[in-house]
Amino acid sequence: MKRKLPVFFHIPKNAGTYTYNISFRFIESNIFQGKKLYNLQVKKGDYILYRLACSIENPDSDIYTKGHRAIIFVDYEDLDINDLTLYFVEVCARSFNSYDTDIYKKLTKDTKPYEFLFLREPYDRTVSLFSYVQSPQSSHEPSHGSLGNSTFIEYLNSPELQGSWLIHGLLNIPDEKKIIQDNFEKTCVLLDEMLVSDISQVDFAIAKVFKECYSVDFIEVENKKIYYNKTENKISQPFKDLDNETKSAFLNQTQWDKKIYHRYVNIT
Repeated sequence: MKRKLPVFFHIPKNAGTYTYNISFRFIESNIFQGKKLYNLQVKKGDYILYRLACSIENPDSDIYTKGHRAIIFVDYEDLDINDLTLYFVEVCARSFNSYDTDIYKKLTKDTKPYEFLFLREPYDRTVSLFSYVQSPQSSHEPSHGSLGNSTFIEYLNSPELQGSWLIHGLLNIPDEKKIIQDNFEKTCVLLDEMLVSDISQVDFAIAKVFKECYSVDFIEVENKKIYYNKTENKISQPFKDLDNETKSAFLNQTQWDKKIYHRYVNIT
């Protein structure tokens, strides 16, 4: 029987930081039995491509740079899967189209990825993303302040609005290319093989992942500070109060996001 490895696809502002951090702490406290569990962050320039909860055979190698506590960094070009025992993989936004080559093809034959991700109602995610990128809270991110002095309404009416983000990312489609039905269907083929949940079901889904992969019941992680990276001071702009032109612009730009959300999330 193949060993199931949790692989989490982190869509920005969809509870990703919480999911990885609480999973790492749970593995550290309840599953890992070695000397030290590392939070290995694979970087390419200013961007993190993957976060790996793992043990490292040669942690003192020159390819690794130690950070705070269990955090350790490695350059993308130096990543050697054979030096690691993986317990959890987070695929970050910039790797949605390269994880198969970077990670999957280097796994042992007895390892099977157990993929999962979280979706969020598109307008709610947009509010959170805009508020985060424009706030001091994102000062450590390369995208910080990337929208300049644009107001939220201007953003919703501009090409900067991230429409069909998941489809573009998974299929490696350039941002300027228009999404069509065939792209949607190919994305659904990938998502049909994953555990897909709404962000309101995060803890329930994580529990299912650990039950499937490690045959353990997920319990509350005690005495551990979990960093959420939850957006603070979100702008207050209900969709119903937008002018008709802005509503139309947003719905047109995010039509495929809405279709994916309604297909995989039980709307009540």
